[in-house]
Amino acid sequence: MNIKILGRVPVRFKDGVKWITVKPNGPENKGTPVKLDDRTGEVLAGMGGKFNGRHISAAPRGGRQEQPGAQAVIEWSKAPKAPQKPQYTGSDKYTKTAKLVKSTQKEFTPDSVGKAIKDLNYPYTIDLDNKDQILKALDKEYDRLRSMGYPYGPDEAEKVYERAMSFQAARKRVDDIFERDYGDLTKGEDGLEPDEVEDLKNLYAERLRLSALERVAEASVWYTDRADFRSTDFYKALDKASSKLGDKVDALAALPSRRPANRQKRQLQQKKKFEAERFKREQKRAMNAFQAQFSKELAKNVKPQIQKLNSDLASSSTSTDVVAALDSSGLMNAPTQGLNLMGPDTARSIGQAYSDICSKFPFLAGNIGRANCSRLGSSTYGQCSMSRGAIDFNTKYYGRGNEASFAASFSNCISTQFHPQGVMSKGAAYAVASHELGHAIEGRLEKLMKAAGVDTTEKRKKRYFISGRVKDKVLSNLSLVDDRSVIKAELSEYAVMDSAEFFAEAVSEYLCSRSPRPVAAEVGKILERFLKNDFSDLGI
Repeated sequence: MNIKILGRVPVRFKDGVKWITVKPNGPENKGTPVKLDDRTGEVLAGMGGKFNGRHISAAPRGGRQEQPGAQAVIEWSKAPKAPQKPQYTGSDKYTKTAKLVKSTQKEFTPDSVGKAIKDLNYPYTIDLDNKDQILKALDKEYDRLRSMGYPYGPDEAEKVYERAMSFQAARKRVDDIFERDYGDLTKGEDGLEPDEVEDLKNLYAERLRLSALERVAEASVWYTDRADFRSTDFYKALDKASSKLGDKVDALAALPSRRPANRQKRQLQQKKKFEAERFKREQKRAMNAFQAQFSKELAKNVKPQIQKLNSDLASSSTSTDVVAALDSSGLMNAPTQGLNLMGPDTARSIGQAYSDICSKFPFLAGNIGRANCSRLGSSTYGQCSMSRGAIDFNTKYYGRGNEASFAASFSNCISTQFHPQGVMSKGAAYAVASHELGHAIEGRLEKLMKAAGVDTTEKRKKRYFISGRVKDKVLSNLSLVDDRSVIKAELSEYAVMDSAEFFAEAVSEYLCSRSPRPVAAEVGKILERFLKNDFSDLGI
């Protein structure tokens, strides 16, 4: 049976596990669900567990037409926990097999098979050279298999007949698919040599020819006689020859991985690649789950909250009024603390920053931690706990009576390029709040991703999962190098500290500046795509 193997060798893994329905008892009967690994064709569940661990082509006809090399692919794809020798009992040495191919070509010609069938004296048979009648019989069989869920094309009967009648047709098919199915076996110092490749192609082609000849021979016999035909000595000899060729294909395909030169290194590389591919698949599945949840976050209607907060802020005359407006807005999941230590204008700027940013990023609303005004380090304007979104503002700068010194200090930081250009358009208090809320944006996104199963672990220092990828994407898009002097000139000196500060500084400039520079503008474009549930920039 010629069911396609998706990835014949273990270094050509492909994604996908799916359920299909097969109908082993005919299209008119109830189908059986089968869980299939698209990488290898391995049956994972279904059919009562009888075929678990076997290739799908082993299911029909008691496994007599299982595709050669199929089970080896499944076994190799298990990715051993420790380097070990492949469990194949054949020789490590290459022996030419041209004589075997020539002997089967001589023994099982279309004419000899046709004569053997005639000698069985069945009452109704079709001559093998009667192409139209053979194709009609084959089409019926493939129609039945297609109705059971097997992926045969409409011209499968024609292809099978051509391969059965001509070794050249079978060889052409092998040449067409060799690079896809066996190309990796020719790579590296232990790869197959040219004469070994030629042998493998001929073995596989002859195996295809005999398999096709079996199908054509069965189709030439009346359907009531086919069970008896399969029990004849002639059919058993044909099937045995086909199986022997399949074993030789397995042996030759296994040869590169059994050669000693770099076996351990190769197997470690294979395991590493397998684990990387598996991790990538798991990350994609988790990201799909995250995006499904994030679509609900984006659909939040925060407009009534924002309108009320803006109205309350506009009518506020004291810091206490601002505190009451923020606490009643529902934007934070904990009451504010110490904001009454601020002057009313400073408190109002803080409140407006929360309102503007939650309006633009609705997934923050109701998920930001408390805002607090307290004593911090002498050079710290504010700080944010990314995991909670809680922000502390330093009383040294935000405290009542410190407005002028705060503005002078922050303006000096801008003039020395320590903080981004243009962010003072809405005042120092708003600029710092937008920076800290930039951290809250990253923290909230990462928290949602973790909840969906995304692995957000970062091995490199000074790098965070989301901001690190955003930074890489921005620098790549703008053809900039990750250099301290470049980051300082294009964004700020503080952005050099780590990827999280790079992201927060860019967010602040994007939201506050009337003319954001290229780096901040590029981060803004990525954020806009996030708001459309497009996270392709993260490269997950």
